[in-house]
Amino acid sequence: MKQSYLRRMVVFGLVAVAMGLSLPSVVGHPDPSDHGGEHPDGPSFNETVLMFAGDEDSVTANASEWQDDQSHLGFPPRTDYLYLAKTADLHRTRPSRRVQLWNQQDFQDIPVGKNTGSHEGNGPCPLASGGAGAYHNCPGNPVSDWIDDPKENPLGQGRTVAVRPNGRSANSGPRGWIQDAHTSIFDITPSTRFLLGNGSANYIAGAGTVRGFADYRVELSQGDQDPSPDRKVFYEYESDSVGTCLLKLNSELPDNWDDPCSRYAVIEQGSNSQRVNISYTAPDQNVPQSRFILVGKITATATKIIKEKKTRREQECTTTTGPNGGTRTVCTPKTVTYWETSRKTVTTDVVTSDSRYINVYSPFSDLEVAHFPDGSHEVLITSQDPWLGLTLANESRLYSNYRFFSYRSPAWDQLSITNNRGQSRTAMSSAHPLQAHAYPYRTDGYGSDPGVQVLQINSGRNYTAPSLPKNVDLTQVNASSEFRTAQTLLAETAEFNKSHLQLTGLVQGTNISGGILEAQITEHDVQTPNLTVSEIDSNSSFTRFRVQLTAPDGTPIETANRDGNITFGSNTLQTDSNGQAEVTVPNDGLYTVEYNPAKWWKLADDEQPYISNSTTAVASGSLISFGTLFALAWRSFLFLLPLLSMLWLADQIPGVKAWPPTFLIFWK
Repeated sequence: MKQSYLRRMVVFGLVAVAMGLSLPSVVGHPDPSDHGGEHPDGPSFNETVLMFAGDEDSVTANASEWQDDQSHLGFPPRTDYLYLAKTADLHRTRPSRRVQLWNQQDFQDIPVGKNTGSHEGNGPCPLASGGAGAYHNCPGNPVSDWIDDPKENPLGQGRTVAVRPNGRSANSGPRGWIQDAHTSIFDITPSTRFLLGNGSANYIAGAGTVRGFADYRVELSQGDQDPSPDRKVFYEYESDSVGTCLLKLNSELPDNWDDPCSRYAVIEQGSNSQRVNISYTAPDQNVPQSRFILVGKITATATKIIKEKKTRREQECTTTTGPNGGTRTVCTPKTVTYWETSRKTVTTDVVTSDSRYINVYSPFSDLEVAHFPDGSHEVLITSQDPWLGLTLANESRLYSNYRFFSYRSPAWDQLSITNNRGQSRTAMSSAHPLQAHAYPYRTDGYGSDPGVQVLQINSGRNYTAPSLPKNVDLTQVNASSEFRTAQTLLAETAEFNKSHLQLTGLVQGTNISGGILEAQITEHDVQTPNLTVSEIDSNSSFTRFRVQLTAPDGTPIETANRDGNITFGSNTLQTDSNGQAEVTVPNDGLYTVEYNPAKWWKLADDEQPYISNSTTAVASGSLISFGTLFALAWRSFLFLLPLLSMLWLADQIPGVKAWPPTFLIFWK
């Protein structure tokens, strides 16, 4: 048994090194079994065990014992891979949809009070003696019982218990009826927090969901609210409500806003409930310091009962009957005191909000492809934001230097609960929002499949390697190193197929492929120009040449109005509208003439790209100099050397007579 366990641990260690897994850390792991097991709309246990970085990885039993211990949960036996996930942090090669599914399900576990004093959600778990690592299922939770106690709301006076993330600030209304009011963002999905050396950027998809909740309690005093003996004021509870909306602003909400949901441009209105799911479509433009602001307007309504002491003058009359049957009425003035009652509806409200800095993720701006005469291709990708990968053909891909992990928000580890009896408690939360994180794991730029080569990064940014969150232990770039992100990247590929194009983003669900990507491609066919040199005139010292540069169809190429030039030895020439240039050079023998075109990606869209081409010219006047003859002989020798070598090698084969090469012998 011991040897088997040791063998398992050796295998786990090797797999950990290969996968970039970490050593154990010490923070609790929320478990789907805390929420009633697997959920039809959420990830299974086998998926969630792979999701949490920074969780408690201190599994002490061996794999077999751990599987047996977990069998009571009703799940199939765990694999060694899942056991390894329980003992280490894992990185991923791409963002996972499981984060979104987890948050979608776990959001329903936020405890939100009702007017009846009952309770939505599974309820918070009590703060156990195990501290931050003590996440577990907790039936019969005394905190939940406290929230659900019908004695807590004997008069039906609205919500008497307020729940909020521990450490989250709360507001009170101007009349004091609304207490411990807050609005909190639970998560924004899909989104990825991109870790940088000096902070982070929160990239969100152009369309997604903001989840949040608003909670509060209503506290109306039942006694006389007016110290005057001649006036009594009472309040009777009528109703309370909350309305939410989502704003995108470039600043925080100013204080004392009455109703921002009606005064400012609203992305989307939320439902009139405490737990809200707001679907959004974000504006395309990105403005620095943009933020999503979830606003909650909480309203309480009561009937104000006013009893005022009044007096009025009345006549008190007495009627008497005389002996003869006659009557006599005598009236005397009298002051009568009475209480006059009036009623009116009074409403009070308080505006609360929570905000998150956001960057609307746009991984793709422009893609240009140049097709060269030799069948190769060059790709220029310009991006506003960093991207994960680009597929150019079936087996031709570019990879960025990022990896992913999911990490829960520590702000939701504990909940603060208050009631109208002046009591407050702290409980472990049963709702744990996850956030996908991207981080650099190497500094060597971009990787690629065989046949793809990164030529250069034309523009980009250098960042200091970031620090990972506390208790997350993953292989990463050294903190003293720098890594580079590319905004414009040029790559060469042997294969290119538009039908296989796909750009993979850092945010889940932001991949671009198919017709959408094809429609945004600009393609260029790079041509081979014709370059010819002809002699115009010469004397014993100088020779004048005309250089002609034309397209394959004979169209003249003018270099004077575009980038690029022709070099004739040490002379730089520009061709005119006829594609011609003239130059006079000393009679120094052999000259190299070369067309140096502009890089195709530097040209305007209406300019035809070309590759380089070259030729030679001899300037020797009326006599060919010894230097010229030597240069010509040397070039001829270099041209014939491979052929002569092959003939000599063939002559070494028995029965083959290939040497000397008689076809090169011009005399007998």
